[in-house]
Amino acid sequence: MSTALSLIYALCSPHILSSPPDRIPWHTSDIPNLSGKVALITGGTQGKGFEIAKTLAYAKARVLILARDEDRPDIALLQIKRHCRVHEKFVPDVRFIQCDLANLSDVKRVGDELCELESRLDVVVCDAGVGIQAFDVSADGIDRHFAITHLAHFLLINRLLPLLRRTASTLPPHRSPPTSPTPSRTSTRSRAPRAPRIICLTSNLHSVSSRSVQFISNAELSFESGSAQSPLALYARAKLATVLFVRALARHLGQDVLAVAVDPGAVHPDQSNQLLKAYGPLWGSALRALTGPFERSVSGASLTALWAATGLRVEHGEEVWERWQGAYVSAVGVVGGESEMARDEGREAQLWKMSEDLAKRRLGNDALRPWTE
Repeated sequence: MSTALSLIYALCSPHILSSPPDRIPWHTSDIPNLSGKVALITGGTQGKGFEIAKTLAYAKARVLILARDEDRPDIALLQIKRHCRVHEKFVPDVRFIQCDLANLSDVKRVGDELCELESRLDVVVCDAGVGIQAFDVSADGIDRHFAITHLAHFLLINRLLPLLRRTASTLPPHRSPPTSPTPSRTSTRSRAPRAPRIICLTSNLHSVSSRSVQFISNAELSFESGSAQSPLALYARAKLATVLFVRALARHLGQDVLAVAVDPGAVHPDQSNQLLKAYGPLWGSALRALTGPFERSVSGASLTALWAATGLRVEHGEEVWERWQGAYVSAVGVVGGESEMARDEGREAQLWKMSEDLAKRRLGNDALRPWTE
């Protein structure tokens, strides 16, 4: 009961229930033609991930959906192809890649195979994760929330670095456009983003993570920890790890690849059903009634991530790279708003060390590629 009460308290916070308004008018119709671009989406068979995959395929990108067979990728691929045939009368280049993000060996295998098989990679959207659910462990014996939402993406991005950097190195020299104080919507839409980018979806619920979360000891991830007793605490900790990971990743990427953390909105689609399963019929129903009015549509929850992947411009003469590299993006055109803990460099460094140690412990000393060239 106490965890449910704490969730009610958290969700009643104006900071959680309110989403910052988009500062620039932008819609998926502003996405440029992405022919020749390649995008990889984890968790792309349902919810926000599916909507992002479908929209990028509709913009003519080659789309790779990374998921498990149990996630019914056949249905997702069929729906994407049908959407593109009905509305634009073309067959999209979309492919399913089998990968269990709860298994680090599988993640490493897939990352290495993609580096060998693909000639480029322009966008990586890390959407897969575990919702507000009870404690469970991954195939590697790690808290499932932390393992899938954070650690799997930590390893995947590491193994994909050669492909991302190879893509960045093949880009022609940038020519700055004529300066204009108010660029037109037409000019914004006419050019696809140049720099490869990594988009990690998080949640503003990261801000209710316990202060006891330090990422110092693996004992923090055990069933005996305080966080394990609360589905909300497990979820919040994993989302906090996502924000901290992006900040740390940005320090290693420099100006080759852009990395941003994106908050899809105050309450994610289907989160109310997760609350029912996590807290039972009584408290779950009460929480569903509370959060239902604030639940965003799938398309609404996907918009900021799509803007970060295709609309955010960081080339010289347009946007300052340093403003967005490693940023927490809470709405279209809005940077900032993460919690104080999410800006803590000490926690950031401890999380990085813990993640490297866990990967090497499970896969050996060659689990990770060098983060810097």
